[in-house]
Amino acid sequence: MRKPLKTVIRKKSGSFLCPVCTNTIIWTCSLGNSGYAYCSKSLHATQTVKERKNGIETKIKYHCEWTGKVKRKNGKIIITFRS
Repeated sequence: MRKPLKTVIRKKSGSFLCPVCTNTIIWTCSLGNSGYAYCSKSLHATQTVKERKNGIETKIKYHCEWTGKVKRKNGKIIITFRS
């Protein structure tokens, strides 16, 4: 069974927060008034963080797999996603 769609609506463009990890969402709409959204910590925008273990520096990649769909309708930004 598929999970139901959830929706986030904003009247003006601005910052949205990821429902999984609370980092900012990167979103875009094309000329067709539809697009996609993903978490700023996703594999599209992976950040490398240095961590020390036993005196040895290692690089750890943190990522979030949240994605959504974006529509622009009547001046509002609408993001839908499955949780």
